[in-house]
Amino acid sequence: MTKKKIITTICKNAACGKQFTITAPAKSGVYKVACPHCQHAILVRFSDEKAATDAPAPKVETPAAASPITVKTAPKEAVVVDCPHCPSKLKVSAASSCKMKYECPGCKSAVIVNFDIKSPTVAITNSVAQQPFGGRIVKMGLMPWLGKKYSLHVGTNTIGRRDKLEDSDIALEGDDSISRRSIEIEVRHDLSGYSFILTVRRSTNVVMVNDNPLQSGESIPLNFGDIIVLGKTKLKFEKEK
Repeated sequence: MTKKKIITTICKNAACGKQFTITAPAKSGVYKVACPHCQHAILVRFSDEKAATDAPAPKVETPAAASPITVKTAPKEAVVVDCPHCPSKLKVSAASSCKMKYECPGCKSAVIVNFDIKSPTVAITNSVAQQPFGGRIVKMGLMPWLGKKYSLHVGTNTIGRRDKLEDSDIALEGDDSISRRSIEIEVRHDLSGYSFILTVRRSTNVVMVNDNPLQSGESIPLNFGDIIVLGKTKLKFEKEK
């Protein structure tokens, strides 16, 4: 007695995408088979009786790739998205704008999510808090009290990776993950005191101020004690003593 072959396939319905088994028929031909999960009909070709009974089971086809899902959200905010292949849902989040690949917990298909992260831009006005002291940047390390100190002059101070062709006012060495002329700190001074405005000029990696990510073009007022992260380097903004 010839043993019937059991093969495995995947439903072509993008809303289902689940696996199921089919008993191979004795004769070759194209057969219409209904998915037992969603009843979606698919066509399956069997080459001949020998292939249907003796040949290895055909390679399982994965569902057609779905278009990436675009998510507009705040940094690190968890968002629930629908899997494009099945009724399952995924909880996703990201710290900055990027494209990430996830595996659906239901059908195990790949789900591509485009994150469009927008941090609120701080409006810079003449009402920025003023300080009675000037400011400086300290490069932090294992022993912060030995960190290199950089005074900030009145006007625009650019900060970035040391580069012979496009050096910054404060050129940082030893960290290739910092962009050239990554940020600038504008120092304003009048009879009321000093004020300090940080603006992101350009950065391959996200600029962080007190763990809050800033995108290119965004500005934020600085206060003494703020921690700025460029690449893998930590800087502390403090008053000029």
